[in-house]
Amino acid sequence: MTRGRSGPTRKSNIMNNLCKRAFSAALIFSVVAWGHAAIADDLTEATSLITLNTRTFDMRADITDLRRDDNFIPLLDVDWINQVLTADPYLNRIVVHIELWPDALRNSWPTLEPQHFYPVVDGIPEAFQVDGMLARAGQESFRSILLVPIEDPYDFQVRCSKKSVDVAIDTYVFGACFVRASYPPDPRIVLLARIYQPGVKPFHFREIAHRMREIALCLDVTDAVAAGSYEPAPYIQPGDILPDMTDCHRVTS
Repeated sequence: MTRGRSGPTRKSNIMNNLCKRAFSAALIFSVVAWGHAAIADDLTEATSLITLNTRTFDMRADITDLRRDDNFIPLLDVDWINQVLTADPYLNRIVVHIELWPDALRNSWPTLEPQHFYPVVDGIPEAFQVDGMLARAGQESFRSILLVPIEDPYDFQVRCSKKSVDVAIDTYVFGACFVRASYPPDPRIVLLARIYQPGVKPFHFREIAHRMREIALCLDVTDAVAAGSYEPAPYIQPGDILPDMTDCHRVTS
């Protein structure tokens, strides 16, 4: 009789063990599923990140369909950044990119190439002279003008084409200008502003370079990612209050 009673007891213990194992398996499955969901969320959030060389930038928007090559970030194509640029007194109506340069160009930044490619410094028309900058030309027809800072910091330069206002009286203005500014955290990264309608003096080229650098620094999350403290910020949606893209000190030179 003792054995008879032990049979059901043994089966009961086995069932209990099976139930426990089933519960444990279900719990493990739930944890694993939760983990995969968390990873999926992280991957979704990570679609806002773009890495150029050693730096990672958070666009705070889904950039999955952003049309770009691997070596540049078109800031105007991110809606909320476009709004920031449009509202900026120096960057309005300007195309702004963050670009990666080849190694070969790094050592020429920003003042070694002018003497070779832009040897002419005399006789450059007054229309192409900008306060605080030295104007150089590639040839005496002044088809292309390079402007470099006269005083430190030598952290940007400007290339401009010329546009005819009145050929009869030999009058010209800048046709289009391209501001290239250095990005101290990575010497291979360059900030580029394309100005298709420079207008008339003053041109505020130094201010344009400064503002591009400020915005890039505000988007740069490299240090936080490296330290493990990076937390994805919410995507910025239409109608949201735009962040202040000034005085961001998350990155040091």
